[in-house]
Amino acid sequence: MHFLQAIERWANTSIDLVELPTSQKDRVRYNVDYDELSNRYGMVSFELDVGSEDGIKVLDVLELVRRQTRLPENLIGHIEIEAKRSVVEIDKGSAHRALQDLKRARFNGRKVWVDIIEPDLSAEHRDKEQPPSIYQMPPF
Repeated sequence: MHFLQAIERWANTSIDLVELPTSQKDRVRYNVDYDELSNRYGMVSFELDVGSEDGIKVLDVLELVRRQTRLPENLIGHIEIEAKRSVVEIDKGSAHRALQDLKRARFNGRKVWVDIIEPDLSAEHRDKEQPPSIYQMPPF
């Protein structure tokens, strides 16, 4: 929908939404644009419903993702463990396959729920608009 709205704004017109006939409705598939979901480094964040309360550690998440997706370590980014959830970043080129593989993952015999976290693009946009202060600049 955001692409459609952008086209409408650009063309200064409105496009009417039409209901598909029922015979063709089953043929429509939902496609995810992983470029839109990735951060500025090309990584997509996935949320897993296992956290420190479940006894999981960073290396456990790394091993779970590597075992389940068969991805090399260089395609797996930052891993963050919270009490009830874990967040792992995966390269956008491998994100679709990783999502499908992680949906079948298990930790300690329990099925792991996985979802994509949409990035907060407004924060990145603000960062690009404002130059860093002298306190945020790296030392020479």
